[in-house]
Formats: sequence, C-alpha cells, structure tokens
Amino acid sequence: IVNVNPSALSLLGYQKKDLLGKPANIIFPEGEYAKRMKDLKGKSNIRANDAFYRSSSGSEIPVSLFMSLLKDKYEELAGIVCVAEDMREINRLMQKEKDLAAATAAAEVEKKRAAEL
Repeated sequence: IVNVNPSALSLLGYQKKDLLGKPANIIFPEGEYAKRMKDLKGKSNIRANDAFYRSSSGSEIPVSLFMSLLKDKYEELAGIVCVAEDMREINRLMQKEKDLAAATAAAEVEKKRAAEL
C-alpha cells in the first residue's frame, strides 16, 4: 500500500502508518484479494458489487469495489488503484425493503382468506 485516503482509514479503522508499506491483502478477507486479482487478469479494470474489505478489528465490510491497473510510461504495471463504497447501509435498506415486501404479501394473503370466510 503506497497511499490511502482518510475515508478508507475511517471505514477500515486503521491509522495511515498501519497500512503504508503493507501488502494490499491486509485490507481484504482471506481469499478476497486473490479472487479480485484473478478477476482483473487480462483487463484494465473491474467493478465488483459483492466485494469485502476487512477492518482493523477483523470484521468484514461489504463494499462495491472498483480496481484499475496503474501503468507507467512504458505500459508496465506500476500499481493498482482501488476505490470502494461502503455497502452496509444500502444492504440494510435493501433487506428492509425485502422484509416489507414479504410482510405486504403475507398481509394480502390473510386479507383474501378473511374475505373468503
């Protein structure tokens, strides 16, 4: 890790000094970084809406992840830029919407049953 922005530090619960110079897989759960690198192979960038970061406490944070290859003037790989969006609130709202739809469907079934009586 060569650089990290304040938003990422806040999301992950790290201090900048804890990440600089470390391998990128420190912020990914086991196997996640390898999976995303495999997805990136042969491409210049990827977007993964089902990715995860690992916080300093070890908890997994669902993120929408964009990874892009960074090349030097000789078109050699110089690094990888990662941009992530925290998906926890969006996932919570989507689950709430699913729960509401299920409750509405159940209420409609009960309403039909009551009308038949």
